[in-house]
Amino acid sequence: MTTLVAFLFALSLLVFIHELGHYLVARWCGVKVLRFSIGFGKPILSWKVGRDRTEWSLSPIPLGGYVKMLDEREDGKIDPAEIHRAFTRQSLARRSAIVIAGPLANFLLAIVLYAWLAMAGIQEAAPLIGEPTAATEAARAGLREGDKVVAVDGEPVSTFTEMRLRMIDGIVDTRPVRLELQNGQGDRRTVAIETAQLPEGELERDFTRTLGVELAAGKIVVGSVIADSAAAAAGLTPGDEVLSVEGQPVRRSRTLIDTIRSHPDRALAFVVRRGGAEVSITVTPRGEVEGPAQAAATGSTAGGSAANGAPAAGGRGGK
Repeated sequence: MTTLVAFLFALSLLVFIHELGHYLVARWCGVKVLRFSIGFGKPILSWKVGRDRTEWSLSPIPLGGYVKMLDEREDGKIDPAEIHRAFTRQSLARRSAIVIAGPLANFLLAIVLYAWLAMAGIQEAAPLIGEPTAATEAARAGLREGDKVVAVDGEPVSTFTEMRLRMIDGIVDTRPVRLELQNGQGDRRTVAIETAQLPEGELERDFTRTLGVELAAGKIVVGSVIADSAAAAAGLTPGDEVLSVEGQPVRRSRTLIDTIRSHPDRALAFVVRRGGAEVSITVTPRGEVEGPAQAAATGSTAGGSAANGAPAAGGRGGK
């Protein structure tokens, strides 16, 4: 739902800026604007403002919008006193400017947003490497968990994304890629990772995973706990860092979710870090059966969080 709302908000913003471009240039050219609408369908909210009593409206289908201008082709007989303000009575240059103004407004919006991002900065993952999978090129080259990539083929890198981009040249040339690494003690060393054995087309997929150069897992921290959930009953609290489940270290959220999902109604031994101390907690995920017959009554439960467990989808699982 959050993703859907964010998508509709972003789309509405783009539509508004696009139509605002048409509107402002039309007004600048002296064209009378009859309606400015965001969305399609019967308006759910509208009001009129300005000397021209332009109608501003919001409609229920937020997949576009339009600016309706005075036009002889659509409005038929027009008051002679206003005929000069019709879109069709404007010069070719003015009509072209009005049409181009919408896309140009979106282009300028993109420039403004990217400039703002450049000034504000964005957070990206540091090129900190996780434990390489056995038998991968990274494991053969000697990469170890906790190594930080500081340069690729002699070019400094500061983020995991930048590291991946720097590696592309070596992969295209099917030559070894040299990674300069720094361990937790600050010692540096250089390793060479062979790329010639990568499958054809791997560059368009997750080639770093295939090579074994994976981003180190972050901390698994409980963000929130749903009232009356298994997590709440067990005593998990926001801020708890999950260290292990059933004695197995947890380094990725997917591992935790899969473990919970595959053990409905079974007590699981959690070890969490809380306030600097390790605390043992027993959590019993509640089993739920969901299938086509229950979908209408229970709704879909295809998502979940570490706090309330991972729900079942089409079968019996833990929650």
